Amino acid sequence: MQLNKATLHFNDQQIELEAGKKSFLPELFVDFSIEELSKKEKRIRLSLHPKEEITVKQLRLTFVFPYRTTHQVFCNGYQSWTESREFAANETIPSLHPLAKPLMRPYGDYDFVDSPSLHSWTYTYIRGEGKPIHFLGSLSEFTGFTLFNHQFSANQLVVEKDCANLKLGHSYPAFDIYLAEQEENEAFSRYFELLELPKLKAKPITGWT
Repeated sequence: MQLNKATLHFNDQQIELEAGKKSFLPELFVDFSIEELSKKEKRIRLSLHPKEEITVKQLRLTFVFPYRTTHQVFCNGYQSWTESREFAANETIPSLHPLAKPLMRPYGDYDFVDSPSLHSWTYTYIRGEGKPIHFLGSLSEFTGFTLFNHQFSANQLVVEKDCANLKLGHSYPAFDIYLAEQEENEAFSRYFELLELPKLKAKPITGWT
């Protein structure tokens, strides 16, 4: 998976940021870095440091990935009432039944994600047959949720920060993304370690709610 570009739309300007390079603009400074944690792990950070108040309209990273029809994509739902599972390339995220919309529509992302592609919140992965997963997870959700859009037909994975129309007059750590190409348990263990989550004290159990 290769980071192709980063796009920042603020005020009335839209600029492309060079991957892993700092950018100095009259209105702001962009600190953009790519750290090699190991041969199979990277950490991408992007922070905005405005010199005056600006309005961020959109901020996204675009990765190139050769999707195949055999790939499975894990999509993490917006919250516990939205579906989280692996999807095939030819699937779509189910829409609400018309009878359920009046009650359930506010409890998902149905009103603010207008995307025909498979999308995931906070983290996602791509699984091939008999191979390690390609994992991406945000380490910085306190500044806004991170949306991963899998665009199969374009062979692109677009990562977007939920920061539309954010008025910014201070430093803003927007992206802190962990990327790995590892076995599933190894990738998740490392992700939880970087999030500084405590290890589970009890064995996982299966139940129903």
